Amino acid sequence: FTPHGSPLSRLLPLKGGAIKDVLSLLAEQGITRVLVEAGKTLNTAFLQSGSVDRVYWFKSTATIGESGLDAAAGGLSMLAQWRRLEHTALPPDTLDILESCSPAS
Repeated sequence: FTPHGSPLSRLLPLKGGAIKDVLSLLAEQGITRVLVEAGKTLNTAFLQSGSVDRVYWFKSTATIGESGLDAAAGGLSMLAQWRRLEHTALPPDTLDILESCSPAS
């Protein structure tokens, strides 16, 4: 929840470089970790901004079908170079915890 008139409200909706601006404002408030659980557009924006250092990737055995959407533009192939820290079976699903090989900026 972002009250109208707060420093964050002037940056929403996020556009362009605003992700780093929002993260800077949050850091000024002592918030140094953010969980982003979003759709394709916001996930892609965060990944492309270089602001992501860890991904918790839950994979289901269920198929969404042809109408399903990728979690990020181009799929999650951009995570191929990330280091897998943990793989956990959560039958019938799995959880992979991935860490960026380059420091988040």
